[in-house]
Amino acid sequence: MIVYVEWVILDNLALDLLLAYLCRITAGEKATWWRLLFSAVVGAALVFPFLYIKPVWARILYKVAVLVAVCLPLSDSWKSLRKNLILYAAFSALMGGVVYLIGGTAVDLQYGVLSTSKGVVALVAASCLVALYLIRQVKGIFNEIRHKRHLVKVELVQGGRFVFVRGFYDTGNTVVAKNGKGVVFLSPKIKDSIGDLPSAEDVDVRTILGYNRFRLYQIDCVKIYSDGQVNTINRVNVAYARDNLSGCDALLPCDL
Repeated sequence: MIVYVEWVILDNLALDLLLAYLCRITAGEKATWWRLLFSAVVGAALVFPFLYIKPVWARILYKVAVLVAVCLPLSDSWKSLRKNLILYAAFSALMGGVVYLIGGTAVDLQYGVLSTSKGVVALVAASCLVALYLIRQVKGIFNEIRHKRHLVKVELVQGGRFVFVRGFYDTGNTVVAKNGKGVVFLSPKIKDSIGDLPSAEDVDVRTILGYNRFRLYQIDCVKIYSDGQVNTINRVNVAYARDNLSGCDALLPCDL
């Protein structure tokens, strides 16, 4: 059987890039495209030595070493590395069956593919990569449009101080204090701008990770500017989020 080196390189490069991208979006990592490409280049380059390794135990060890090598550029910590190792191995096993089905003449799967498919695998992998990227971009645009529709200008008034922030009506914010009112979650970065707030009570918030306890405070007044109108709410429950919020500084309950 004839193995064409140029097709081997293209097949592996495209497939490894697709695997790296799948790992990034599944693990929620922020690896740049340069890091993804570097991972794919490493995976493609390490295919060829595999051809000269004969003992089964050595081939297994080499595959594990390659797996670690292609996952290192995708990871920022040991925790993310462990996550990427599991995901990359799982996606490789899944892709293996698909590649054999499409390529027909594929002869091995080395966290990538070694084949004589004459570019069929590379074309399919590149097409899947482009399709995934475009789908995520379109989804991001719609999410941004939806996000902007829920953004409002918010004025926080406490004592003699007032602070303007961007608020977001969050349908997932269903936290209710003992007084029956909703809770506004604020970014920790605006603490100094507001000053000290009178403490009220603690509230337990259930998340997918379990229960988190937040300290509730009360603020004199919250003014919400929307559609040319001002909605003023007095004595509002607020709590500081664990981390700074993304895209806004205040998560508002929808019934506020």
